[in-house]
Amino acid sequence: MEKQSFSSKLIEAFKQEKFLLFCLAYMLLPVPLLTPLAKNIGLDDCLWSVFFSTLLLLTIFVTMQFFAIKTVKACCSVLLIFTLVPSAIFLAYLLFAQAFLLSDSITSIFETNPEESKEFIAYYMNPFITAGIVAYASIPVFMIFKMRGNGVFSICRHKVPFSICITMLLLFVIFRPAAHSVYFINFYKTYIQYKKRHYEEKKEIANRLKQPFAVSKLQPDTLGQTLVVIIGESLTRHHMSLYGYGRKTNVLLNRKDSSLVVYDDVVSPQVHTIPVIRKVMTFLERNHADYFSKRPSLFELFNRAGYETYFISNQPYGGRYETSYDLLLTQAKHQHNPSLQKKPDGVVFPYLQEALGDKKKNKLIVIHLMGNHMAYIFRYPKEYDVFHNDSDDFIRSNAKYMTPEAVKTIDRYDNSVRYNDFVISNIIQFVKKSNNSSAVVYFSDHGEEVYDLRDFAGHAYEKVSSYMCEIPFLVWRSPSFGNYRTDLAFDTKRPFSTADFLYSITDLAGLRYENFDATRSLFNQAFKPRERYVGEYTYQEVKDMTKDLEHSK
Repeated sequence: MEKQSFSSKLIEAFKQEKFLLFCLAYMLLPVPLLTPLAKNIGLDDCLWSVFFSTLLLLTIFVTMQFFAIKTVKACCSVLLIFTLVPSAIFLAYLLFAQAFLLSDSITSIFETNPEESKEFIAYYMNPFITAGIVAYASIPVFMIFKMRGNGVFSICRHKVPFSICITMLLLFVIFRPAAHSVYFINFYKTYIQYKKRHYEEKKEIANRLKQPFAVSKLQPDTLGQTLVVIIGESLTRHHMSLYGYGRKTNVLLNRKDSSLVVYDDVVSPQVHTIPVIRKVMTFLERNHADYFSKRPSLFELFNRAGYETYFISNQPYGGRYETSYDLLLTQAKHQHNPSLQKKPDGVVFPYLQEALGDKKKNKLIVIHLMGNHMAYIFRYPKEYDVFHNDSDDFIRSNAKYMTPEAVKTIDRYDNSVRYNDFVISNIIQFVKKSNNSSAVVYFSDHGEEVYDLRDFAGHAYEKVSSYMCEIPFLVWRSPSFGNYRTDLAFDTKRPFSTADFLYSITDLAGLRYENFDATRSLFNQAFKPRERYVGEYTYQEVKDMTKDLEHSK
């Protein structure tokens, strides 16, 4: 009788508490129901997402029947707060990118500096989007306000059903398949895992820095050596005239300059900045995540070799919002953050000139540019607003997605590439004038797709294409540096991934240390090509996916 009484009351609750039921459905089901739009996950994942989300909805609904209406409204309000942001992010990806946000991309969101996020939002927010967000958040608030109690189950009289409900709610957090399938639980679990990883890495790196680690040089210092590493942002080589692009986006850098080496087959190991930098500046490998903290990083190696190390960044870093990237940057002896001025990349010039001042010391100078990061219009001064399709008629695509706004976006991206050409060329000229034994290495962290294949501009691992990982890689050397390192090889056709950049830059400097592998240095005569990965995909898989997109245009 007790069970019948409970069941009948529960059925009555489903009939009468429509606002509670609709409110829970509104918060929990839109994302899983729209997962079939995603082209980066299979049908099984979509079905499991719907199943576990529906099961969670029913569990929460039944659990609410044990509490007074004030408690129910409070619980729904808390649930709204926890689901609103991840729901908006996941829905945006599903609706605009036809992709389901994966864990690596979620982590990248957590590591994005707030200033960068503000800029992105300020550029893309418009009255329609603002109104949509307000409406989206207001509907559940209205439902919560309208909720009315329909009687309360006694916990004492229904201990077993109540215990089952609480146990199931806990399982949604503990049981991995369920937690992974419910979007907002996965979102917050990923955040907790990220913070835990960051704490452990920070502690391990601090301990490792206290341990001895021998770094030697191949040749004794007879002249102060300067190495400048420029890390660009979101630049695909497909929009550089240096690599054959139709617009003259490179007017200063050119292949006729015998001191400039232009590599034709270099790819990035990911399509988001933080995971790329974590690989570029450390010995981190796909199957050895522990190498990030257990082996020395870029600045540490050069510090131990007696170099003066500098980090100059026009990308925000440090402060209250420390990321795993910052653990590597703060190892530089001298740090400058011109990003606080919120200006185009030319703002780094005075800091570079100051660092070049002392010609007697060996120096490593790492410059991180904002480069060609979206929103592109913010990446160049007004005098570099030179490309306009209205006047040059360069973009002649008949694709439906090539709207006037898309054309304008391509114009702006190409303008940013033209300005980037000016920045890189000027940095080389500053180093050249320092009259040191010097070399400059430039590459972009990853590429960018700008309506090249489909109705999409940006970079997202969930929509990965070769445009997002095929990057420029340039090396400039002074004559004295060339005389100093005659053992090096500069073969521009070598297939290379910047995942092995640390082996290459230390080899360029002539550093030797435990676990150095000459076969992984782009500049070593012993170099051997290796399988290249972009995230979990092989580079060949990425090229094949890109070809499929090109054929479907």
